[in-house]
Amino acid sequence: MTNDSPQTNCSPTTQSPQSPAPAPILCWVGLDWADKKHCLVVRTAGVAKPETHLVEHKPEALDAWFLKLRQDHPQGRIAVAIEQSRGPVLYALMKYDFLALYPVNPRCLADYRRAFKVSGAKDDPLDADLLSELVYLHADRLRALTIEDLPTRQLRLLVEARRGFVDDRTGFSNRLGATLKCYYPLALELLGEDLTTPMALDFLRRWPNLAQLKSARPGTLRGFFYSHNSRSEDKIAQRLKTINQAAPLTEDPALVEPLQLQMERLVQQLRTLNQTIDQYDARIAAVFAQHTEGWLFKPLPGCGEVLAPRLAAAFGTIRANFESSDDLLCFSGVAPVKKESGGLKIVHFRYARPIFLHQSIVEFAKCSIGHCEWARLLYEHQLGKGKSRWAAIRVVAFKWLRVLWRCWQERQPYDEITYLRSLQRDGVELYRSLYEGLPPVKTSV
Repeated sequence: MTNDSPQTNCSPTTQSPQSPAPAPILCWVGLDWADKKHCLVVRTAGVAKPETHLVEHKPEALDAWFLKLRQDHPQGRIAVAIEQSRGPVLYALMKYDFLALYPVNPRCLADYRRAFKVSGAKDDPLDADLLSELVYLHADRLRALTIEDLPTRQLRLLVEARRGFVDDRTGFSNRLGATLKCYYPLALELLGEDLTTPMALDFLRRWPNLAQLKSARPGTLRGFFYSHNSRSEDKIAQRLKTINQAAPLTEDPALVEPLQLQMERLVQQLRTLNQTIDQYDARIAAVFAQHTEGWLFKPLPGCGEVLAPRLAAAFGTIRANFESSDDLLCFSGVAPVKKESGGLKIVHFRYARPIFLHQSIVEFAKCSIGHCEWARLLYEHQLGKGKSRWAAIRVVAFKWLRVLWRCWQERQPYDEITYLRSLQRDGVELYRSLYEGLPPVKTSV
């Protein structure tokens, strides 16, 4: 890591008054969920023996059980530890203001279980009891779930689902390319590598094999390319010549007919995915326009219409979730893990991380390299030190998170000139070529 100052262009602002202290927790519930029945273990202040309950996986059953628990414990709050960070049970419980929800990482519970069951034995009542005990003894070391505002919660689901559909499209596109190589390689030569474009999909739907393509008139082909804004006369002439000279890879109907049917179905699926992604883009844009933090992420260098909502969803609006930049760096998996024992010291990649959040931040850092000079210099500097491409990008992401965290915490927009002046003030040698031409910062007398 470079010797960069963590200061950004943001200046301190006055802190808002602290909210009233929450009511104390007087009841602790461990919930081991399942598809049909949930096992719950309840610990109550002043009661030595925990209680075990089974509740059906039905909304009305969960509502009745937790409302009855509230009637039995009308004072204070109820802590609920559950082995998931999202899902139907957690969504069902988020509506109760008297619950303090503690999502527990499955690895955390597994390690806690192994401390007492070295044989590896497990069952639902045991896990529910351990979850209840964990939140009872160590609630101060667990992160309680905070309910974000409506646009943030919508964005988190929308942007991650969109990424899933994009990954699906990539997979279908790869399968389509592999299919065409087996019976219709000319299509790949004519259409290029991107088989998800409207022109590629329309071409394959209209001419699904070489025989039909060679029977098409040159004027028809020329009109097709023109209608898809491919109007270079030299390129069209080369395509027509290639089609005229092409020979089939195979004419065996036992191969051509099944492969053509597979190609047609893949094209249909890709067209549907394109429409789905367009619908998600429109909905994400509408929700992002209502997000209170959109102004911070939209103008960032290299961010664009896809990454800005993803960053807004990653940061959210509740500043207490990440009280320091280290909290965000560790939670996102951008910060590495350091292990020390005696004279041994190891630093390695942080494998336990929210995958999509990590992808969002690293992909933004990658895109910023072409639009931000200090990011480019830092990236090239890391490559010069022998780091791999993605390791260098993660260093840029580390730097960006520190910068963005400060701007987000203090509700100040990122400004590159002001940030470079802070680097000049701190004398960071790596960026001298960027800030040496800046005028000195004026100070009041």
